[in-house]
Amino acid sequence: MAKLSRLITVALYPVCLPLLGQNVPTCTVNSDNIQPNCSGDTWLTGLTSCQHKTITCQPFNGVTFASIGITLGYKNPTGTPNGTIVFFSNSGGKTTDEPGSTSVVYAAYYNLPPFNYQVVQTSYDPDPGPDWEDTTGTNSPPDTKNVAYAAGRPAAFLAWVDTNPNLYVWAKNQKPEAGMCVQGDSAGGAAGIYSLAWYGEYSFIDKVELISSPPLSNINAGCSQNPTLGGSIPVCPTGQLGCNSFNNPSSWTQSPSYTDALTGVRRWTGDTTGDSNSCRPNNGGYTTGTADARWQAESIVDGTVGMFNYPNTRITAWVCSSVAAGGGPMNNSSPEAQLFFQQFTSPSQMPFGLLINGVSSCGNDEDITGGTPPQNYVGLGYTTGQAAVEYDMTADPANLCTSHH
Repeated sequence: MAKLSRLITVALYPVCLPLLGQNVPTCTVNSDNIQPNCSGDTWLTGLTSCQHKTITCQPFNGVTFASIGITLGYKNPTGTPNGTIVFFSNSGGKTTDEPGSTSVVYAAYYNLPPFNYQVVQTSYDPDPGPDWEDTTGTNSPPDTKNVAYAAGRPAAFLAWVDTNPNLYVWAKNQKPEAGMCVQGDSAGGAAGIYSLAWYGEYSFIDKVELISSPPLSNINAGCSQNPTLGGSIPVCPTGQLGCNSFNNPSSWTQSPSYTDALTGVRRWTGDTTGDSNSCRPNNGGYTTGTADARWQAESIVDGTVGMFNYPNTRITAWVCSSVAAGGGPMNNSSPEAQLFFQQFTSPSQMPFGLLINGVSSCGNDEDITGGTPPQNYVGLGYTTGQAAVEYDMTADPANLCTSHH
């Protein structure tokens, strides 16, 4: 009941950040007069509501923010709700699409009986509006952009959902065990993890489902061309807390350097010139120490602000351990995720658990949907990555979306 009491108290005031006194920007979710559009086959049919909101953030540490619009469509279950699940999509979050499928596939599954979750799909406004990771939305100097500060936008949205009487409060009022949960794909998962690590939302988020994520764990590792940083890193090395013992292979090695994400990361960090201050410069030289330090400072694992003790939050991650023939090369998503996973060395940091699943034969570098999950899922009849994710979120007694607060 402690969580419900907190919700009722907070709901009397504007939903904003920062939380818990952390050194982060203040962002708010505001009503507007923009007509929402939840049409198309990537949105659920029969939505309970389709809305448009505008997220604004106050200037912070010399960084200014463009306002950003977000469309949300939510659907209530027909039975007693078991919780609320918010979806964040990949890249700039401007579509409900996810690699190999869309959030509509997962949302439809979670919403139907017997699972009965309230599901919330999201899509930020299309171009020329900014990506959620881009504070200014313009090609501004690097010192006016900061990905971690931009993460105040999705963090504010999650706080708004958590305290909204028609969203999570509605579910919690009907079932005290209802969970407040997030499913994020690629950069969408990074939005959820920034919300935990930088914005203190482990205080109310019960479960995060990560798909090929988080790829922004250490932006410096992905951007820098500095020989002292080393090259490829092992994912799920021996002794890593949370790695599924049924992963096949049990460990693999991959470079964290950005490839297909490079254009987006350059835009989000303001590094578009291709010189030694740019993410993975194309001039054949090394990046500057100034740029390296700036990328590190806006990473999830920044060394200062990021916090990695989540006493009431469960995390399940799904990362590609190999790609099927014809699916192209592996990318940075799994080693970048490993740079987040390695922050967890003791079960006491996450008593409800961290589970890291390697998916083999992915459709492409981040498409886990048709890949092969670890054998423990296959043995239960969940033979694809998508089916295993659905089981994990809704039915696995150790991992499903339920309240831990």
